[in-house]
Amino acid sequence: MKTVKFLALILALASIVACKKELVIDDGRIPAEYLPMVQEYLGTYSGKTDRSVMSRGDKGTLQISLEGDRLKISFEGTNGDTDILNNDCNSRIGNLLSLRGKVKNDEIKLTDATLEFYPNRCRRMIRGRDIKIFVRKKHGVIRLDTAILLFVTYKHDDHGSWGGGGIRADYHYQYGRFYKD
Repeated sequence: MKTVKFLALILALASIVACKKELVIDDGRIPAEYLPMVQEYLGTYSGKTDRSVMSRGDKGTLQISLEGDRLKISFEGTNGDTDILNNDCNSRIGNLLSLRGKVKNDEIKLTDATLEFYPNRCRRMIRGRDIKIFVRKKHGVIRLDTAILLFVTYKHDDHGSWGGGGIRADYHYQYGRFYKD
């Protein structure tokens, strides 16, 4: 009986995993069949990035557009600065790396995107080389949550997760939240 329950659990988990789809993008070019999925997310999003140890945070806008089959995302802060870190890093967002979505009723609903990120002048301080953008659409409102890995700290953990001790890594991100205008 335990074996039957275990197999049922594995099948249920497999069906959940099968409902997600990831599309790895070559050279930042979105395949033609996925362009309609991206269209509804184009436009201007207003919001802010959080203050952190390595970033002053800033209110601003994310502009999402298509140049042919390439997704372009740019940030502009309230002072006209285009650095999303708002730390004189001259950072910029690059090509699209991947799109992920949930498959529901033979339709793909976009859940997140990963793009290249260039910290430029802050490349020695900022660990992240990509920016994650999580998409949420509820009641007709589209919200984007952004995350850039700033740095990692390592701490000695006497007890550890399994009681054996070891080194624990803590990841520190700059987060942002933007809503479609």
